[in-house]
Amino acid sequence: MPDERLLSWQPVALAEPLHRLVGRHGKPAICQGWGEEIINQREIAGGGSVLCRACAGQAYYRPAQAAEQPARLCPCEV
Repeated sequence: MPDERLLSWQPVALAEPLHRLVGRHGKPAICQGWGEEIINQREIAGGGSVLCRACAGQAYYRPAQAAEQPARLCPCEV
């Protein structure tokens, strides 16, 4: 797989204050959108699925600068 397809990055800014993002220790969950581990009880459960915040449409970050194309906030949007 080419590196540019495997890895990507972009500058981001927090959409919420940092103190609201700090979670509590708990049992990790797995995002059913793309299989990533979710730690510190940050998962979003509902409708029979468990998702990370980005897959649930509640990402804690946003692109730092407006881009010409909408940024993908979750790898499950490939």
